[in-house]
Amino acid sequence: MLLERSFYSWTMRGTRLALVLAGLSLLRGVEEALEQAQKTREVFLRLGEDYWACVLDNNTAMIYDHMGRFQDELNLYENLRAVYPTLTSRSETSIKRSIALAEMNQAGTLASLGNFEQAFRLLQQAQAGFTTLNETELITSAEIDLAELDFIQGYYGSALRRYYQARDSLIQNDPYDPMLLAILKLRMANCLVKLNRAHEACLLANEAVETYRQAGNS
Repeated sequence: MLLERSFYSWTMRGTRLALVLAGLSLLRGVEEALEQAQKTREVFLRLGEDYWACVLDNNTAMIYDHMGRFQDELNLYENLRAVYPTLTSRSETSIKRSIALAEMNQAGTLASLGNFEQAFRLLQQAQAGFTTLNETELITSAEIDLAELDFIQGYYGSALRRYYQARDSLIQNDPYDPMLLAILKLRMANCLVKLNRAHEACLLANEAVETYRQAGNS
């Protein structure tokens, strides 16, 4: 019971911490939020709560992203990926999931900086981790991100195949988000246009519009 209460307490603190940081970012400025985050991180480390220090680092990375401090953000993700495997306070499943999420987040930043090759590798690693954990939604999310990378680089055929795979996975895991399905259909239509398959593109675009309408009426 004591262990359960302790875990709940730290969970609530982590949730409140994220809300506090968000509030500070909006009301008192980002720099103050970062300063408070660093102080809180030091407290977590003194208490031996390395996991929650990592949670805080992840939140800080998101703040860096909004500030455009991409190298600081990337450094945090690199550190997180190195630290997570050393943690003993969480299950192996939880650690693997955290590592895969860090890889996915880092890949997104790398892609925005034009480092597509490294982003692609990290996304593949993240997807492999999610597959091991049977995290269906995250597997699909990684597949969509990989398709986006293919499209940006002009690999339209590969992007289309990945979008089809993501669409099929989404439909198989009912209930699914109809708006996401509509977006996928539009992405697929864009690929088809690039591949000079205009008729198929029009059909998919029409399907996307109908899906939007149905979602709006539901």
